[in-house]
Amino acid sequence: LLCVVLLIICSLFVSALKRGTTGYMLQALRGSEVASQSVGINPTRWRIVAFAASSGLAAFGGALLVIGQESVNYGSNFAPLTGLFWLVLVITLASRRVSGAIQGGVVFRVFPDLILIRLLHLAPQWQFALFGLGAINFSKHPEGLLEYSEQKSVRRFDRLISRFNARKQASKTEVQS
Repeated sequence: LLCVVLLIICSLFVSALKRGTTGYMLQALRGSEVASQSVGINPTRWRIVAFAASSGLAAFGGALLVIGQESVNYGSNFAPLTGLFWLVLVITLASRRVSGAIQGGVVFRVFPDLILIRLLHLAPQWQFALFGLGAINFSKHPEGLLEYSEQKSVRRFDRLISRFNARKQASKTEVQS
């Protein structure tokens, strides 16, 4: 319960950063560094701010991990392949959203045991093949699956609305003539 409350607090913190001055400055830097410098944005300063915020959140998460496992053992707590798998999950889902990190954590915890082993009866080594597929998916959709599917849904909805408006316009012209 404590971890859920802390997750909500951290999510609100990150959302506030994204909607605040820091988020707008970092978006400007991501868009065009030269253009952002021309309007007076110091890229070094805002990159340091982003690094400090992200490293603080990472340290907080690491502290919670150590508290949960009641020990610090680099070999078991911080396996490099596990971290890489987590990174690909978050990037594959949605790297620019707080919900992508939360869903990545849920998938990271549930996917290997529940889905691969119990539901599909696959060996745990299949997660590495799926890891590769996730990396390929990232190269195809760098914005993440959630943002890509949302953009695709918005495009479909826009097409439906434009078809509806075109039919409505056509029926108006038929009535007028």
